[in-house]
Amino acid sequence: MDPNKHVEDYLTYYVGMRQEPRYAVLLNGAWGTGKTFFVQNLMSRLARPNGTVYVSLYGLKSTEEIDQAVLRAVYPIVGTKIAQLGGHLVRAALKFGGVDTDVGLTDVLPTDVDKVFIFDDLERAQLEPNQTLGYINEFVEQMGRKVLIIANEAEITAENYRFIREKVIGKTLLVKPALNLALTSFVGEVSDAELRDLVLANSSLIEAIFIQSGTNNLRILQQTLWDFERAGASLTAEMRECEEGVRALVGLFFALSFEVKSGRLAADVLSKRSAIVGPSGWIRSAPEDHPIRRAIERYPEVNLGDQILSDEVLENILVNGSIDVEQIRSTISRSTYYVTSSEEPAWRTVWYGWERSEAEFEGALKTFEQQVQERAITEPGEIVHMFGLRLWLSEIGELSAALAEVTAEGKTYVDDLYKARNLEPLPAGADDDLRYGGWGGLQIRSLELQEMKELWAYFREKRAAAAEEELPSLAQKLLAELVKDPDLFERRISPEGGDDSTLARVPVMTAMPVNELVAAMLQLHPAKQWRVFAGLRARYEHGAIDRRFPEERAWMKQFAAHLRSAVLDQRPLTRDRLTRQLNALVELIGSDPGADPFAIT
Repeated sequence: MDPNKHVEDYLTYYVGMRQEPRYAVLLNGAWGTGKTFFVQNLMSRLARPNGTVYVSLYGLKSTEEIDQAVLRAVYPIVGTKIAQLGGHLVRAALKFGGVDTDVGLTDVLPTDVDKVFIFDDLERAQLEPNQTLGYINEFVEQMGRKVLIIANEAEITAENYRFIREKVIGKTLLVKPALNLALTSFVGEVSDAELRDLVLANSSLIEAIFIQSGTNNLRILQQTLWDFERAGASLTAEMRECEEGVRALVGLFFALSFEVKSGRLAADVLSKRSAIVGPSGWIRSAPEDHPIRRAIERYPEVNLGDQILSDEVLENILVNGSIDVEQIRSTISRSTYYVTSSEEPAWRTVWYGWERSEAEFEGALKTFEQQVQERAITEPGEIVHMFGLRLWLSEIGELSAALAEVTAEGKTYVDDLYKARNLEPLPAGADDDLRYGGWGGLQIRSLELQEMKELWAYFREKRAAAAEEELPSLAQKLLAELVKDPDLFERRISPEGGDDSTLARVPVMTAMPVNELVAAMLQLHPAKQWRVFAGLRARYEHGAIDRRFPEERAWMKQFAAHLRSAVLDQRPLTRDRLTRQLNALVELIGSDPGADPFAIT
């Protein structure tokens, strides 16, 4: 049933009146209910072509500004081609050109009395409501025009508003969200025909979720559809053909979008969704009033734990407005709707154990444990998942080993990779390497256990040790690059080196032999020697030496001392040039608090 049928019936009567009504009609409704959309859609059918004048009062501060807004709506050329309006120009129009006149607005308004004037956003005008309604009343009383006013009266708090409205407004109609009409219109604006058909096929689900959201805000629906259109462009033809997968995607996306856009679900909660609700929709741990728990109760038809989109992907789209096509495709393709257990890594099938058959789970678990014994899992994210899964399997009894034994086995696993030099070193800036929450689009199991925290810390410690052991070989490679390509050397150690700046956050200089570096520098052309200093300046400027490389300060002191000694054997010109360049670098770095400053000679 159309919730606005009575509104449409009355406006049809009002617009069709042969006599001057001498009153305005107010269309009242909350923000986002689609009042403007409803009125414009209806008037396009009721009024003859060009039979309406639409004026937004949003932000207008004076009656002169309303004059100008009306004139722009009646004559779009006002302000650019004023002369074309003819002999009778209104005062507001002439003020665009700095001319003053006594000609009034009525002198140039259209003479056809059937034209309907629509004044929108009454509550958002910066005039007092009595001033705005007083202005509109001239159209009603003096000009005899048909006037519609669109407003959210709940936002109008002025004490004199009720008094003045009774003099101007003869009928007030409440506009409710016309969901079916709005959704059809919104979907019609989707440019991708196949995606449009996909949304239409799931329109009943979208309508149900919207009603369950209780927002009654069509703008949120429209904004969600815009977001879905951007994300949906990432779907491959195969993904679009899977009705079950598409339905799950639509349900999860629209429900969480409504929660985020209505302010009920904060970004920090969305990013931890998988830690709160399992992939089958069951609550792991959350108080009764938790936003995720409330959302689950609000949308009984949607599995809010579904991993068809990961927490990271959802946060990127719904919070950051970021669309990464490959990331979206990757998380969808790994979901239960698009992958079979024979195609996915064993650890993933084990992770999805609740959604796999016992035979699939048993086969994957056997393969998974074999990979653990063979030390075949070497990707850091997969290793952390392995820790969490084995602790979880121990807790539920799928592994006979106790938690303490699983923890010891995990440390031995790391030790074995470290000894075999198969442990990936901890990269510089490792806070972004692995999040203590998820990897590969899936929440890591057992994060709440002390044993998991112990394994995580041990893993990082060993990776850091592997990174430190790698420094000498990196330093020798960097030194070789200096000899062959000093420009590349500069880019390697500088944060401004683009894709080549692989060592910009690695404390590689601590392993660089200062005598070999200085010897190599002295063999370079003066212009290339300058590149070495340029790289070091970029590396250490703005206090970066203490923020990122405090261990390199001692190395820098040795480098300065060795270079000063080496230039003593150079000709005066060379000695002067290199000493000045070194002094500039030392001055930029400054002295280490509590230590002797670098000697400047």
